[in-house]
Amino acid sequence: MERAPATGNNLVSRVTRGATITALGLTAIFISAVVILWNADLYAARDRVEHIKLAIFGDWQAEHWCPPGRNTKECTQINEFEAAFSDVDNFNFFKSKPIEGTALIATTGVEFATANDVLSATTARHWCYILYGSGTISSRLDLGAQEGHAAPVYADLGDISDDRLSDIGLSAERLRAIARSHCQFGFINLTDEKELADAN
Repeated sequence: MERAPATGNNLVSRVTRGATITALGLTAIFISAVVILWNADLYAARDRVEHIKLAIFGDWQAEHWCPPGRNTKECTQINEFEAAFSDVDNFNFFKSKPIEGTALIATTGVEFATANDVLSATTARHWCYILYGSGTISSRLDLGAQEGHAAPVYADLGDISDDRLSDIGLSAERLRAIARSHCQFGFINLTDEKELADAN
């Protein structure tokens, strides 16, 4: 038995029924999304996304993303620090390491461009040097430097004069070894309160 061909009224009815079902489905999805978003911690969701970006692409830390209204311990500290140092453009911290068997000290400095960079440990550069000499007059010898999070670049030290090496009391070879063992590039995590206190 052959089925009767669809009439114009049947076709319109099917299209209308399909459109109604689709509309109801989309409405249900929209209502569910509103309910989920209404009860969701959007800051936590944002943090999760930023943690994924950090793991894949770089050094940005989601803990230090502090839009208005985000009241976490980290954000309170960041806001207080930024308010206290809002007029300061650069922050420098130093850490020293004695060179065994000598009176010399290798000093590593780290620079941050802003207060937020200090708390997020986003360094502008590191540099490392020793001071040598007698009395109140001292000379500086640079051992190496590091820009941002790039690999450190150590000084060649091959062109130092014999007189200067004599004043320092060390050979160029020994100084190159000291640069690698005593320069503390990446030495400090300034989100750690104890290390921040020690750096000052």
